[in-house]
Amino acid sequence: MGPCLIEVGSRPHGGEGTFVNLADGCIGYNQLGVMVDAHENRSKFFNLPDRPLRHKKHSMEVCLVNSKEGTLNGYPGLEEVKKLESFVEAEMKMHVGEHFPITIDFLTSPGAIMLMHERKEVMERDAERIHELCKEGMFDIRRVRLNSM
Repeated sequence: MGPCLIEVGSRPHGGEGTFVNLADGCIGYNQLGVMVDAHENRSKFFNLPDRPLRHKKHSMEVCLVNSKEGTLNGYPGLEEVKKLESFVEAEMKMHVGEHFPITIDFLTSPGAIMLMHERKEVMERDAERIHELCKEGMFDIRRVRLNSM
């Protein structure tokens, strides 16, 4: 029997770093900053609490879901999303002109919207609106036509 790697989950959430602004806004620091402080600013690191003392805000990442396959012409619903009270940022993974698949997993999600607000109900209301827009109005998709023989 050889070596065995055990997953310890000691890496930051998400490859894009979208959690950094959310964590900073909610608790005042984030995993990447703490890691740097552990090396570069040890007194700051050792003054951190064992766990967050209180949350200043609530946050969430809303993954977008697409139910129609085709070619992406645009994101007309994104302008409304950017006006939501809890909107922080949008991370769009699919671009205009690209094939736009039906969402079946994380890799086929068109992107995500980061939300944060002092009041949880405001953020949850905005998340619900994003889900509604995904069903109708978020995406402009030119449907794929099959040639008949």
